[in-house]
Amino acid sequence: MANLTKALLAETLMDMLRGKSLDKITIQDITDRCGLNRNTFYYHFDNVHDVIEWIFTLGADQILDKCIKTGDMETAIDEAAKVLYEHRESIFNIMNSVERKNIEDFIYDYLDEKLKMIILKMADNPNPDEEAVREVAILCKYSIAGSILKWIDDGMPEISDASVRNLCGIFMKVINRALS
Repeated sequence: MANLTKALLAETLMDMLRGKSLDKITIQDITDRCGLNRNTFYYHFDNVHDVIEWIFTLGADQILDKCIKTGDMETAIDEAAKVLYEHRESIFNIMNSVERKNIEDFIYDYLDEKLKMIILKMADNPNPDEEAVREVAILCKYSIAGSILKWIDDGMPEISDASVRNLCGIFMKVINRALS
């Protein structure tokens, strides 16, 4: 039941973000639209930023966990781009708010641990140096997050399959060269 309520609050916020900046949405707006009270919101989240982090983590975990399990970075990047593109109006209204810096910091922190797991899965070397894995993860984290943020700032134009393949090829070369 708790996850259903969290999902309702998150879905309501995302729906509201289709037509309104994050800066203009209050907890009261969300709870009024859901038919819930503010205490219910605070039972699940501390603030609106927490809702955004929960939504992002839930979606990204599904995509990246599949990437870790299968070792298929190309599909993960393609799926992530499609999900972000599908919610582009909401994304713009989040990223064009005063919360942008906090969202960026969250993305970088989130990618830190996940990328280490992906790199270990994808590396040709079964026993890579731990320091090298950390350094490659940092490089990939800033490359991926920077590319995503730039793509958002550029209006989220459609991404070609060839671009995704090229990006994945570059990452694989970097991973395997650094960890060999």
